[in-house]
Amino acid sequence: MLGATRVRRAFTLVELLVVIAIIGILIALLLPAVQAARESARRANCQANMKNLALAALNFESARNQFPPAAQERDGSAWSGTTPPPMARHNGLSLLLPYYENGATFDRIDYDWDWNDSTHSDNETYTKQDLAGILLCPSTEADRGRFHVTDYVAMSRMEIDASKKPNLTYDAPGGPVTDLIKSTLVSSYGAAKNRDRVLDNVLQLNRVTMSGSQVSLNDRRKVTPGKVTDGLSKTFLYLESTGKPKIYVLGEFRDENSSANNEFRWASQDTVMELQFYCNTQQLVNCSNRSRVYSWHPGGVNMALADGSVRFYNDDASPQSFVSLLTMAGDELFIDE
Repeated sequence: MLGATRVRRAFTLVELLVVIAIIGILIALLLPAVQAARESARRANCQANMKNLALAALNFESARNQFPPAAQERDGSAWSGTTPPPMARHNGLSLLLPYYENGATFDRIDYDWDWNDSTHSDNETYTKQDLAGILLCPSTEADRGRFHVTDYVAMSRMEIDASKKPNLTYDAPGGPVTDLIKSTLVSSYGAAKNRDRVLDNVLQLNRVTMSGSQVSLNDRRKVTPGKVTDGLSKTFLYLESTGKPKIYVLGEFRDENSSANNEFRWASQDTVMELQFYCNTQQLVNCSNRSRVYSWHPGGVNMALADGSVRFYNDDASPQSFVSLLTMAGDELFIDE
């Protein structure tokens, strides 16, 4: 019709608010998916780091016919002699550096002297450095390499000592593993005593005990694949203990760089775990990161196995399933949960 005016229809305020609400809902739905995808990528990266670590340990075994130690330890105070001690203190991770193509760092460390020695060597300079993220899980806070920290730690054994109690300043409420044995949630392994071999993991301490001028060697020094009778695919080598140097308990920040948390440096012989405590009623992982198994992955932790594979372990799995993965010769039947 000639002369008719076209009416331009605009959005009403109500319509505009509805559109904005729909967009807001879509964003709210999308963000968790994006965050989940990012965490999945970070977890995959973390698993790749742990696989490289396990393969380095297997290459070490191929070259030396034994698994690397969890650490080299010497009982007693700091060494004051002018000649090297009978065994210098080092973490087993230091021995794996050549198999990470970090031979330059390895070559600079004088393994006759302790990792933090600065009197007879330059060890402290070369061991207190960032290793370019190969030992850090990307799911944790960034910029921690400057603390020469590792997120991947060996666990040498299960400790049965009913007298030990969690330090509730830095540990979650719970109790010693002995309680789980008494309640039959964990096997007694034939009424094994503390430090019996049946409670051992693959990665052990190379330890010397000194009494005056007498030096005795620990009899757990060498572990070969043949001693892992439970199977390489059913025994772990390294676990996550992430977030250092900060201390976390059940997701809650407690402290930073505390004297209670001095076991986090990748070169230190003290950066080795033992299974000692549970939290809640029977939980063994993700209780605390103070020398305990802990990750920032929702629902569980990564573990590198002795066959070079990596698996994700759910933190609500039975305590016996974890212990069966810890022991290398426990003759228990592991049930995949």
